[in-house]
Amino acid sequence: MSDFVEHFGAAPVMLPHPETYMAIATGTLDGSGTAWWLYRDLKLYEVCPYFIGPAFQVPQGMELWASKKAWDALPEDLQAIVETAAKAFNTDYMDAVTMEEREMFNKSFQEWGTTYIEFSDEDVKRIINEFTLPYLDKVAAEQGPKDERVIKAVEIIKQFMKDYGYID
Repeated sequence: MSDFVEHFGAAPVMLPHPETYMAIATGTLDGSGTAWWLYRDLKLYEVCPYFIGPAFQVPQGMELWASKKAWDALPEDLQAIVETAAKAFNTDYMDAVTMEEREMFNKSFQEWGTTYIEFSDEDVKRIINEFTLPYLDKVAAEQGPKDERVIKAVEIIKQFMKDYGYID
């Protein structure tokens, strides 16, 4: 997020999320780039009445982390069970998050007095072409030689962008 806003002329400041409310309330910050649920949970709507979208955090997911040593120590049948359970959990989690997000956009914004401003299609295309795609390519070029999974992750992100019509 900080690279994005800096690219378009802002001066990003990194703060722990719980400090964001007071920094905005006192004028130290003009706004915050954060997840929609932190906007809700930290009550940022009280000091930031404008919410600009579309959201950059999509898709939502929940990660399961394990060291390679611990993973390799599991028998293949348990690895398969963990993988299957993680995929099922992520599907359920994404459905739940999507429902909460819709409720916030459709109901809570009205209650909070939040004005939703959406980037135009032209703005989204500019962001994608001027920042997102070059940034993904940069990450793949810099980190890909160190870890091939980075290249795979960039491919997954680009496929997601294709699937949702952001790129051809």
